[in-house]
Amino acid sequence: MALVFGFTGSTELSEISAAVSGAGGDVAFGNYALLVGVVLLVAGFGFKISAAPFQMWCPTFTKELTPVVAFLSVASKAAGFAVLFRVLFTGFFDVSLDWAVLIAVLAAASMSIGNAVAIGQSNIRRLFGYSTIAHAGYLLVGVAAGVNTAGGLPDAPVFASIGLNSVLFYLVAYTATNLTAFFAIAAIGERVGSDRISDYAGLFARSPVLAMTLALALIALIVGRHWKFHRPGAKLYVFTAAVDSGLAWLAIVGVVNSAVSAYYYIRIIRIMFLQQASVSPGAPPSRSPAPWAALAVAAAVLVFLGVAPGFVLEAAGAAVSALGV
Repeated sequence: MALVFGFTGSTELSEISAAVSGAGGDVAFGNYALLVGVVLLVAGFGFKISAAPFQMWCPTFTKELTPVVAFLSVASKAAGFAVLFRVLFTGFFDVSLDWAVLIAVLAAASMSIGNAVAIGQSNIRRLFGYSTIAHAGYLLVGVAAGVNTAGGLPDAPVFASIGLNSVLFYLVAYTATNLTAFFAIAAIGERVGSDRISDYAGLFARSPVLAMTLALALIALIVGRHWKFHRPGAKLYVFTAAVDSGLAWLAIVGVVNSAVSAYYYIRIIRIMFLQQASVSPGAPPSRSPAPWAALAVAAAVLVFLGVAPGFVLEAAGAAVSALGV
């Protein structure tokens, strides 16, 4: 931010945009000072949203209380993307052809690294820690798709609202899905006394409600949170936006990574429903109504968003139009 201020002379996004639009030259972003400043800004945002290679804090999910983990995996990511939208699309849109490439590379790296490492995890909270890196990559696909490189002139970026619309829709759906999954994991962990995936064996026979709720969240993470198969899910919205903006290669990377993620999500479902229990029944369910109420509300929102996502899409469109790009 100090480098950007030094070049533009302002911290107001509109004034930064005016200064950046006059920057010329053969260097990306117009000059080296602005180049370093924007790259460092993206690195800071990348840490906030747990994008690779700034994801080093995500594996610590196993060391925190589950409510804290749920908050970090959802709230900080949503806030990070909100600020990222404002800064990039309001202050630096005139050089968006430069940063869109950077965002696309980070998206591909986040999807690939997150899913590749999640496959080998035996602790379910650690698995979700790496999974959230992959989902940051899916969201970054939509950010990169907010700049149409297919139909515009080489030096004239064209704003594509479908990209940011898809990101906001994905964020809302991801929030409901992840909260449902983490609330279910907290309840299951209390019941079986472990976060090891192997200890989830036979869970359906011992606690069918918890098993089905977690399975619902896992299926939503695979298919993109839409239960009407004749309509596109959140992931498909993001990948379609990428294709429309000339980033077909990034959409292909996303589809391949979605298939990879299906493997470790389905593995958890298979263990819960098909394997025999290898541990003692564990503690009885908690008598406190608060955890169960939180789980019920999150699951209800998840199902509702899957059946009737229209109002979320309309709200996303209104929010994106407020950027004024």
